[in-house]
Amino acid sequence: MNMMKMKLLYSLFFCAMSIPCAVAPMPAPSDIPSSDINHIPTTAPTRWWCRDIKTFDATQNDIRWTCEILRNYPSSEIIKMCEVVVTFDQKTLPIKFWCTETCQFYC
Repeated sequence: MNMMKMKLLYSLFFCAMSIPCAVAPMPAPSDIPSSDINHIPTTAPTRWWCRDIKTFDATQNDIRWTCEILRNYPSSEIIKMCEVVVTFDQKTLPIKFWCTETCQFYC
């Protein structure tokens, strides 16, 4: 699945579930139109996509998971832990969907 579809799916899923979503602020339009002919459009991730859900708190096999707890592990362990599937807010997904910044999931 390409990145744009993932972003759309992600934003629809979390915003529709009333999970706090943040959209990066956009600068006000300039008075004089400007264009950079050297600028090439990109599908690079935007800031709103890459953030941890602060309310995320799940327990799996008697282990408590939060993004804050996950950040305390070594990078090599975080990569593995981000793939652990947990249930939060009645949704069952890998931790990387809740802690996209910590897991560097499309960031």
